[in-house]
Amino acid sequence: MLKKIITLSVCLLPLTLINAKENQNNIKIADEYLEAYKVFDVKKMASFYQEDSVFIDPTSEIFGPKNTYNMKGQKVIVDTLSKLIEQTGGIVLDFDLKHKYEAGGHVTFIADLKLSSGKGDNLTTACAPITTIINIKEGKVIEHRDYFSYNQYMKTHKKGDQACSGVYQ
Repeated sequence: MLKKIITLSVCLLPLTLINAKENQNNIKIADEYLEAYKVFDVKKMASFYQEDSVFIDPTSEIFGPKNTYNMKGQKVIVDTLSKLIEQTGGIVLDFDLKHKYEAGGHVTFIADLKLSSGKGDNLTTACAPITTIINIKEGKVIEHRDYFSYNQYMKTHKKGDQACSGVYQ
């Protein structure tokens, strides 16, 4: 019996090492993608997508079905996010990362998020927890999912840069 366990362990070791390397590569890709997402660099984000990638935020349904982020296809994602930037005057996401892990090609980020939009006198900020899950396949982002506390966002949404003061303490 012990011989069978040792033989099985030796046979599975290369698979474990290959999987660990793939996990690290997926994390690296997701980290690079998230850096582009933080500043809404849609051109750079587009380079991570496949033609049929999806970007979903089911929690955005709080704003009504017509405003829910459920985009399919590289062009649709880029066009929608570009319009959002145009409408808001710019978006910057500041992730205060709490946890990050990879499992089965899915890289999960759990963070407190400070969302800033607009500039100058039109700057607004809000803070809320977020979970972002990036599904990587063959080196590409095939799915981006956000789960954002829009209820907390609405409570903290303010003009200027003070919305997050004391929110998470």
